[in-house]
Amino acid sequence: VEVQIRTQRMDEIAERGFAAHWKYKKATISQDEDEFDKWLRQIRAALNSPTENAVDFLDNFKLSLYTSEIVVFTPKGEARKMPYGATALDFAYDIHSKIGNSAISAKINHKLEPITTQINNGDQIEIITADAARPKPEWLDAVTTTKAKAAIKSYLKRERQNNIERGMQLLDEKMKSLNIKLSGRVLRKIVPIYGSNNKEELYSKIGAGIISLDELEKALKTNSKSKILKFWTLFIPRKEEEEGEESDTATSAPADGQAAAPAPAPQFEIAECCKPIPGDKVVGYRDPATGNIVVHKAACDELNRLAAQYGKNIVKEEIKWSQHKAMSYLVTVELRGIDRMGLLLDLAKVVSGDFSINIREVNIQSHDGIFEGNISLYVKDAEGLHAVMDKLRKIKGIETVKRLIN
Repeated sequence: VEVQIRTQRMDEIAERGFAAHWKYKKATISQDEDEFDKWLRQIRAALNSPTENAVDFLDNFKLSLYTSEIVVFTPKGEARKMPYGATALDFAYDIHSKIGNSAISAKINHKLEPITTQINNGDQIEIITADAARPKPEWLDAVTTTKAKAAIKSYLKRERQNNIERGMQLLDEKMKSLNIKLSGRVLRKIVPIYGSNNKEELYSKIGAGIISLDELEKALKTNSKSKILKFWTLFIPRKEEEEGEESDTATSAPADGQAAAPAPAPQFEIAECCKPIPGDKVVGYRDPATGNIVVHKAACDELNRLAAQYGKNIVKEEIKWSQHKAMSYLVTVELRGIDRMGLLLDLAKVVSGDFSINIREVNIQSHDGIFEGNISLYVKDAEGLHAVMDKLRKIKGIETVKRLIN
């Protein structure tokens, strides 16, 4: 007869291994096998499997970790537990709030990524910081940990209050230097000039340095920089008024007594073969597929070919250029993000290509894979500006887009 005597510690190690003993030595073991027990059992099975090679084992090991928790590593190899779904920004705040507040991007497995990129189990993460970087309100939507959210909210609240106090002081000093009393009427005029919704927002922008008061006196005299731009459209002149009146008289009303609907205005397209510009003498060809009128130069070879083969589709009426003017306003937009090949081309395609907006100046600088800069352009109204900014935010690599008030 062989008798074995085990202590509780020996039994736990024999049945579940050292890791299980460490987990349970200070807690009561429940009757139900929890997720940790399943994980340990899977690891033991993988280690005992004769067909398991090192690469397969490592992949299975990563996949078998807690789904609610992941393990990532610092560049020095220090392991840190993070909740599933965490981002590189969460990781930065987990290290220290100062690291999180100054983070601009992250190297994940030696590849530069946006700071809001979601991290995965086993990733090695290095946080890239900059002294000028500051937390942004949109970061609150990019983090998942309570620690990160609390740190961002605390910074934003503290920074806003400091900016308001600093802005009030700076504006008061500037108005005194101009010998202008800062009355409620004057303040109500200044607020919209600098694109603010209320005086607190105005003070905050001044204190943060977003608004410069160097041109305040000039701004009080003229609300914004503007420019008259010329726009061109195409049209087919209507017949002489007399002919129109005769036509109206001769035309009988429909049998049901309803007035005939006016014919829709024709849709024009500029021909790609000759690309006529305002001032060129042009002739129209009605595309049978779309019904649109494709406008060619009168001397275009392609137009001559179309006229020879499909003469009935040539528009007989004369097509003229019409000019009108519209007020346009100069605004500056600040951009930041991760630099890449072709980024400037994509910016130009959106602004000039998609929206046909005139660009006055572009100033982009890049350092260590991070770019920042300004683009000055002319827009007709705030709605048009917001549409451009929304489209710019969708460009790959761009992280922040905001309007600057000069």
